[in-house]
Amino acid sequence: MSSLTETIKNRFGVPDFYDGEWYSIKCPLHNDDTPSAGLNFESKMFNCLSSCGAMPFIALAKKLDIDYSDIETVNEDFNDFLNDLIEDQTKSRPLVLRKQVEAYTNFLLERKIKPETVEEFGGYYVSDESHQDYGYLVVPYQTSKGTKTVRRRIAGNGDRFKQSPNDGDGDSKALFGKGFNNYNTVILVEGITDLFTVWEHHKNVVASFGCKFTKQQGYLLRNKIVFILYDRDYEGFAGAKKAAEILREFNCTVIILEIPETFSDGTTNKIDANSAYCFDSNRFFGWLQSELNRYSSYDRAYIIDTFKPNSIEDSNKLCQFKTGIDGLDSILNGGFASGIHGIKGRSGIGKSSLVAELTDQASDQGLRVLSLSYELSKRQMWSRQASRYSMHNFAEIEKDSSILEMEAFNKINELGNNVKIELGWNIDQIIAAIDNFEVVIVDYIQRMEFEGSDTRKGIDLNMGKLSNLARDKNKIIFIISSMAEGQDNFKESGSILYMCQTAFCLKRINANTLVLSNEKNTRGKQGDNIYLDVDFGHQRAKECSPPELKEFVK
Repeated sequence: MSSLTETIKNRFGVPDFYDGEWYSIKCPLHNDDTPSAGLNFESKMFNCLSSCGAMPFIALAKKLDIDYSDIETVNEDFNDFLNDLIEDQTKSRPLVLRKQVEAYTNFLLERKIKPETVEEFGGYYVSDESHQDYGYLVVPYQTSKGTKTVRRRIAGNGDRFKQSPNDGDGDSKALFGKGFNNYNTVILVEGITDLFTVWEHHKNVVASFGCKFTKQQGYLLRNKIVFILYDRDYEGFAGAKKAAEILREFNCTVIILEIPETFSDGTTNKIDANSAYCFDSNRFFGWLQSELNRYSSYDRAYIIDTFKPNSIEDSNKLCQFKTGIDGLDSILNGGFASGIHGIKGRSGIGKSSLVAELTDQASDQGLRVLSLSYELSKRQMWSRQASRYSMHNFAEIEKDSSILEMEAFNKINELGNNVKIELGWNIDQIIAAIDNFEVVIVDYIQRMEFEGSDTRKGIDLNMGKLSNLARDKNKIIFIISSMAEGQDNFKESGSILYMCQTAFCLKRINANTLVLSNEKNTRGKQGDNIYLDVDFGHQRAKECSPPELKEFVK
């Protein structure tokens, strides 16, 4: 059986190649000697200019008992709504009104706004040519002086609605919403379209008629908790900041929400609630709900999202990898997991060898690694990785890379799919790239560029931002640090140990044996020592039994 469009074409003999706006036919609903009706295959509308009026194809098919397949999804409720808009067709100019209604319906469809929502707010479309609001979508709202209306004019097919002028007493002193006074917490958006969007899931939403928030509007929200959800552009950013200042004057608790730029295809700098919803409706409301849940008085939503049995969502999985060192994995309850992990040791003791081991282990388990060096060159770093698979040591490979065996070359070439080595990155560069990696290794933190001239404060600031990335992005971040001379603490900073989920101190026992002492562990017990037999020439480390401690060599 053919689709509805194909069936209508066959029924009225319309050529398959026809691509005009309207195809004239004799009206099948009354005795029609000359063609007085038309078919529009773009909007799927039928219109009789004589007496029968306009209706969607699905309604015409019902009237004519036409059978068709259901491969074209047609929302009957929506079409009923459109029919109500085209009232008293014989008294209006059909072509003009038809274009206006088509533009209005396109607006609703493109923005995924339900007609029922417009009606719920008392909105209506005026199709009476004699009315002063002919061709407008009219939505009433309350001000201190009574009911006023905001009107949206259809400027042309597919264009945005434009707000009609007001007398200066309306928008700047009022808020658009329904029953928001009944809520202690409200979501503040810029425009009516954004409000209609959010209303589908959250009834405690109110619109400020743009981003120029006034004190009169702030007074209407006094003593409430307000989440500001303005557009993601300069005007929205500045407007949200100003609105927050005003709201705090009226004893409001204010939280500004910025819609992530991931809700855009990259073609515009402006993202609002409606465009984000149209881009990915489920993800947008999921994001919004998670932001609101962060400030709720209970954790039920978090528990459901995070601990739901048999969930297959990647977001529910803790980012973690095994080190291949059994004793270390045992201490860590399965391996290094998301968070900050500090490793300190004297200069030249073997921290970079441990970094090479961790890089390989993480990559072998499918994690993407960003390894940042502030001391070694990129050639040195990759030579160290290559030596793990070669008969040549890393110094020989660095000196002449052509000696690398094909098998070793293939191995590091494969490793390059998951591992990126960069030199001297600052914190902003890390933040820009963080979404592309699960593991970040900073070797070493004291040499990372920092703000200001105070070394300790600069390191602490970088550490704070790295800690936020690990927490908010579910990342595993290693902080490699030298120890201060004569001390066992992290050099030039007290914040590293404080912010770490785990902290280890690396010391040398003899020429090839290192001990990794656990000083902090938030996911298990602490205080254990792991002994490592290290092949420095080939950057390999494996667990070994404690040696006889006859002599301690630093």
